[in-house]
Amino acid sequence: MNKKCILFSILSICFISSCIDDEIPNIDHAKSSKDSSSVTRVLLSSDSIGIKHDMQSNPELILADRIIYKNSMYVLDLSAKDASELLIPEKTYQEYVKKVEEMNNTAIKFK
Repeated sequence: MNKKCILFSILSICFISSCIDDEIPNIDHAKSSKDSSSVTRVLLSSDSIGIKHDMQSNPELILADRIIYKNSMYVLDLSAKDASELLIPEKTYQEYVKKVEEMNNTAIKFK
């Protein structure tokens, strides 16, 4: 009975300590979306929470992640409506639509 109480106490402490939230650091992004140093800083950072935060909040990283290869062509797997719901600027979305078209045109030239 005593061993059960000790085991239960240890497991309870482990469970409670694993539930502690890690604070997401406030990351100051560069003013210009053209500045690649912010993307480089994200990729080189050892702070995985900061990386997750940037990947989920940086419009360019979100869009780049949604370019997929499907049926022998590249597709931006995110609609304009979904992009606007994610607060991705229309201009940035259209830039990535053009990039995907360019990727497909380049792929056709090499076939």
